[in-house]
Formats: sequence, C-alpha cells, structure tokens
Amino acid sequence: MDRTQWKENNVLMVSVIYQKRAWPIYWCLLEKDGSSNLEEQQKVLRPVIRLLKKYKLVIVGDREFHSVELGQCLHKQNIGFVLRQKKDTTFREKRQKFQPLSSIEISPGIRSRANASKYST
Repeated sequence: MDRTQWKENNVLMVSVIYQKRAWPIYWCLLEKDGSSNLEEQQKVLRPVIRLLKKYKLVIVGDREFHSVELGQCLHKQNIGFVLRQKKDTTFREKRQKFQPLSSIEISPGIRSRANASKYST
C-alpha cells in the first residue's frame, strides 16, 4: 500500500508484488493534499482483500500507515502486515509501562515476536 502525489493528484493505491515489481491493482484519488487516514486506507484495501481472499496476503506499508487501528483491523481478518514505524514510537504490553520500539531486540529483516493485537499506543 502506498500514497503518492502525481502532478495535482493525491493517489492512494494497493499493488501486488510480482517478480520483484509492484503492480498497482486498485487506487483512489484523495480529494485533499497530504497523508491518508484510516477510513481512506480501509476503503482502498477492502475491495483488494475481497478480490484476493483465496491467497495469503501480507500488507506492507511505510510510516504513513502506522496506526494501531489499521494493524488491529488486519489482524482481526487474519491478514499479515508489515507497517514501518518510527524508532521513537512507543508501545506497551498489557499492564506494562510504555516503552520505545528501540527497546525490542530486532534488526532489519527480522520478525519480532511482538503481536500487534497485544499493544496499544
């Protein structure tokens, strides 16, 4: 999932990865400048998830798509996701104190044992 400004168009799109290339398969034009919100993200994902429900999906998004709510929504649908986070983002496990993501021992390309549904902001 990505969003880009192309000329005067603010485009939110979902692509599939095929042979190391991203091919846009669904998009919408946002009637505003700047980042998308959760409602717009769900609106563009919904038809793609319906279309590809027979396949194992993994949604990949950059820091624009960092909301806990988006992660929880995908998790409830049993859809894998990788949403890039800023290092100073904080999280907490149930009944624990908030801590920065940098406190998790993880290197790029390594999957954390953390489960998105366990955390809140």
